[in-house]
Amino acid sequence: MKTSFFDGIEQTQIRIGEALVNSPVFFRDLSFDAYVFSCDARSAVARLPSGNYSPIRLPFGRCLSALLCLEHRDSDLGPYNEAALCVPLSAFGSHLLPDWLTVLREAIDGKLHAHILHMPVNSELALRGGVDYYGFPKFMAGVAFRHMQNVRACELTDRENKFLSLRISPERERGISLGARNITFCSYPVKAGKPLLGRIDMQFDDLHANFFPRLEHLEIGNSEMAEAASLLLQHPIAHISSRTARGILRLPVNSQPSAVLPTAGCEARSRLEAIRGS
Repeated sequence: MKTSFFDGIEQTQIRIGEALVNSPVFFRDLSFDAYVFSCDARSAVARLPSGNYSPIRLPFGRCLSALLCLEHRDSDLGPYNEAALCVPLSAFGSHLLPDWLTVLREAIDGKLHAHILHMPVNSELALRGGVDYYGFPKFMAGVAFRHMQNVRACELTDRENKFLSLRISPERERGISLGARNITFCSYPVKAGKPLLGRIDMQFDDLHANFFPRLEHLEIGNSEMAEAASLLLQHPIAHISSRTARGILRLPVNSQPSAVLPTAGCEARSRLEAIRGS
């Protein structure tokens, strides 16, 4: 008998604003798109909180960046969409192996690491939970995804003004099917000046990777995220997707090393203060 991805995981309740929400948070049905780019390594490194965050460096002064798009159709937080502009990491903290060997070892173990720079979301409940408990750089925005034949589109709007519009055409003949796969994504948000370990375990039914997709359109507006995207989303390397997946988001824990980062948590705190003041 096939067991459920959620079997054996006990949930308790946490308070987000006035709502009681089950934790760990279950995402029972979602779709996933990851657009992976290469960019100038200096632009990526300049946006990391400290030297403990090791980006995945490529030859010729390049680095990996990514835009993740998740459509949550059924979750303990309700249905909502979110996107994440991030810098994939080879590791957090010191590691003995070269970056590429560290990434390979972690990928074989089904674990990927990233630092999230901007995280627009169209659900206030998901926003408050992400800021309150994780220090995620979440903010409210219009987040819309479209799948048009062989084109994937992501459009982000703020007060009806579009600040990022991306369309990519994955070339199916350049891709491979990875089938059903379990992957743990680890992120390292900074809250109260300290890095945390945030973890989401995901189960993909139909993971597929397309290499060197065609960037059909990239329109950048006026926002902090748009400015970062213009520097980081430059040369598409891969499109990784799954139409059917599920996930388990656990509460964060303190990460190591635990050195205090005096200013890195200010942006997340200011977002939370703005939310509470609204």
